[in-house]
Amino acid sequence: MSSTDNERCVSPGSFIVRGRNVHPQDLEHSAFGCAGVRPGGAVAFALADERVGVAVEPAPGADGTLVRAAVRDAILREHQVDVQVFVLRRGELPKTSSGKVMRGAARALVESFAKADE
Repeated sequence: MSSTDNERCVSPGSFIVRGRNVHPQDLEHSAFGCAGVRPGGAVAFALADERVGVAVEPAPGADGTLVRAAVRDAILREHQVDVQVFVLRRGELPKTSSGKVMRGAARALVESFAKADE
């Protein structure tokens, strides 16, 4: 059984992962601490398949593959949550006019990528 078999989302504000309540802000904070992640450039959200996704914007010059691995490893180590990491281009992370990340819009964006790949 993979760790994602026991992950489910209960509300837009939190996820239940293996019986524990996990807040997306905690996952985002871990992503912010990774080398190569642009400041404020991460957002966590529920995926349609009841898994957890994290979209990140790499800092200028950062290698997206290394950023993806660093974020996934940090969240797994710190929260015991296996996430799917999506690396976006600079400026692609949806934000409000005040600069806050838009969780629902980020989820829709990565889901549109998946549909385009089908």
